[in-house]
Amino acid sequence: MILKDDRIRKAGKQDMLLIYNWINDQTVRKMSFNKNKITLDEHKKFFISAINDCSILFWVYEYKTLPAGMVRIGKKN
Repeated sequence: MILKDDRIRKAGKQDMLLIYNWINDQTVRKMSFNKNKITLDEHKKFFISAINDCSILFWVYEYKTLPAGMVRIGKKN
């Protein structure tokens, strides 16, 4: 199946604030293990570490060039 309007790409520094807003969405927080709002400083540290860690796959899904979701897969110790 070819999905011409869909694309998945590696997350980069340019996605930091977008993903920060997504993870602090009320519904996302409600469904998360940690229900507390994530501070921008906490997110920056995590995000930069995650996008530079070769054991973590961090992707942004786009539909018609608009970011619509993310996937993060990491190896658990």
